[in-house]
Amino acid sequence: MNANQAPGMPPFDPMEITWLALVKARWKILVAAGVGAGLGLVVGLAQPNVYTSLGKFRVDAGQLASVMESSRGGGSSSTAQGMRASREEVIDELEILSSQDIMMAVAQEVGTDALLRPADPSAFDNQWTSPPVRYMHQFQAWLLGQLNGMSGGDTWERESLAMLALQGRTFVGAVRGSNVITVSHSSAHPDVAQQVVKAYMDAGERQHVAVFSQDPQDLEVLRERSTSLRAHLHEHETAFQDHKLECGFQNLELNTGFLTGRITELQNELNRAEAELAELEASHGAAQEIVSNEQAYVPQSSRDWVDNPDWVTAHDLYVNLQTAVTEKEMAAVGPGARNPNDPAYVQELTDLVTRRDEARALRDTIDPMVMGPETRRQQPNPAFTNAQRIVAAFPGQKAAVEARLFSSRAQSEKAVKDLASAHACGSTHETFVRKIAGLKEEIVKNNDEYAAAGRRADSELLGKTNLRRISEAFLPIEKDGPRRSKSILIGLFLFLFGASALAVLREVIDRRLRRPVEVERLLGLRVLAALPECRSWARRGRVERGVVPADDLPDVSPGAQAEKPKAEVSA
Repeated sequence: MNANQAPGMPPFDPMEITWLALVKARWKILVAAGVGAGLGLVVGLAQPNVYTSLGKFRVDAGQLASVMESSRGGGSSSTAQGMRASREEVIDELEILSSQDIMMAVAQEVGTDALLRPADPSAFDNQWTSPPVRYMHQFQAWLLGQLNGMSGGDTWERESLAMLALQGRTFVGAVRGSNVITVSHSSAHPDVAQQVVKAYMDAGERQHVAVFSQDPQDLEVLRERSTSLRAHLHEHETAFQDHKLECGFQNLELNTGFLTGRITELQNELNRAEAELAELEASHGAAQEIVSNEQAYVPQSSRDWVDNPDWVTAHDLYVNLQTAVTEKEMAAVGPGARNPNDPAYVQELTDLVTRRDEARALRDTIDPMVMGPETRRQQPNPAFTNAQRIVAAFPGQKAAVEARLFSSRAQSEKAVKDLASAHACGSTHETFVRKIAGLKEEIVKNNDEYAAAGRRADSELLGKTNLRRISEAFLPIEKDGPRRSKSILIGLFLFLFGASALAVLREVIDRRLRRPVEVERLLGLRVLAALPECRSWARRGRVERGVVPADDLPDVSPGAQAEKPKAEVSA
C-alpha cells in the first residue's frame, strides 16, 4: 500500500492500474487507433497536392527607364544598372506591388474558372501508374469535388471566392538583406500557378511604370487641361443663367408646382361651371313645360292677383344689376378684353355683385303678388308665374355661366401650355446642371492629378527606382503536397493515447468507488482471478504479488479464520 494512501481505501499502484486499464480496454484502444488512422488518411486525401510557382524582381536605384522586354529573361538591357536600392525603396516597391488593382487585374486576366478549378489528382496518371494509386486518386478526386461544391453560385459570388483564393495563395515579399522581391502563388494546378505569377509580374510592371514614369511634360498638359475645363465651365454657367432668364423662372420645382396647382384649381372651376349649366338647363326645361301647359295652372278666382309695385321695382333693379354683372364679366372675354386680374376691374365687378345680391335679398323679402279688388278674371298660379320668370331669366343666366365656362377652359389650356413649356425648359435645365456638375468633377480630378504629378516630379528629382525581372515564373514540377503518412500517424497516435488515457482514468475512478478495503482484501484475490485478463497471472502467482500486497493477503489457516472478528467481514 502507498504511504499516502487514505485509510479505508483499496491499494493504489499506478503501474498496476495502468496495465490493468490497458489490458481491459485493449480492443477499444485498437479500434480508436484504427479510427484515428482512418481519419488521418481522409484528412490527407482531402488536401490536394500543391504546386508553387515563383518569380523574382530586382529593385535598383537610379534614373527611371521603361521596363524593357529584353530584361525579362535576365538578358542585356539598354538601361544602366544603377546602384543598389535602399531598404526604404524596396519597402516602397513592395507597397506598389501589393496594390489591390494588381490583384483585380490578375483575377480578370486568369479568369474565375481557372482560379476555382477543383484539383484533379489523376491528371498525371499514365500507363505506369499502379491500380491502387489510380483508385486512390479517383477517391481523392470525388472527395475534393464534394468539398469544392461550395464554390458554386452566381457570378458575383464566384468572383468573390476567386478573389479570396487569389489573395490567400499569392505571396509578395522581399528577401532578407537583399533588394530582391519574390512573387509566388500556390495552386493545385501547376499551369494555373505559373499563369498567375506571370500575370502578376506583368501587372506589377505596369503598376510600377504608372506610378514612377511621370513625364514632366504631363504637368503642362494637366495645367492646360485645367484652364480649358474652367473656360468651359464659365461658358456653361453663363448659358445656364441666360436659359433661366429666358424661361422666366429661377426655381423649376416652384414654378411647376404653382402651374400644377393652378391647373387643378381651374379644372375644379370648370367642373363647377358645367354642373351649374346642367342644373340651369334642367330647371329651364321644367319651367318651359309648366309654361306650355298654361291652362292647368290658371285657376278661377273671384279676386284678381295683381303684381306688388314694390316687388316689381325691386325685381327691375335686380334684373338691371344682373345684366350689368353679365356685361361686366363678358367684358373680360374675347379679343381686346380687359384683364380679369386688373384690381380696378375686380373692384368694379365686386361692387356690382354686392349690389345685385342686396337687390335680390330685398326683392325676396317682398311678396310678389297682392290680392287686388274683387274681379271675375282669371289669375295665374304662383308656380306658373315662377316658371315664366325662370324662362325669362334663362338666356342671361346661361350666357353668364357659359362665359365663366369659356374663361375657365381658356385659362386651363393656357396653364397646360405653360406647364409643358416649363417641362421643356426643365429638361434643358437638368442638362445644364449635369454638364456643370461633370465639369466640376473633372476639374477636381484634374487638380488631384496635377498635385500628384507635382509630388511625383519632386520625388523623382531625389531618386527613382528601376524594377527588373531576374527570374521568370516557372512551371512547377515538384509537388509540395500533404504528407499523408504524417496525417495517418498523427491521427493514429492521437486517438491511441486519447483512448489509453480515458481507459486509465476510468480505472482510477472505478477503484475510487469500490467497496471498503476489508471486503476488497477478502474478495480481491478471487475477483481478480475470475477476470479473463488476470487468469494467466493468477495461475503464475502474479495476482498476489501485483494486486494485493503480501502483507494484506488474508490468512487462510483454520486458527486465523477462527480468530478473525466478525466486524472485519461485514459489508
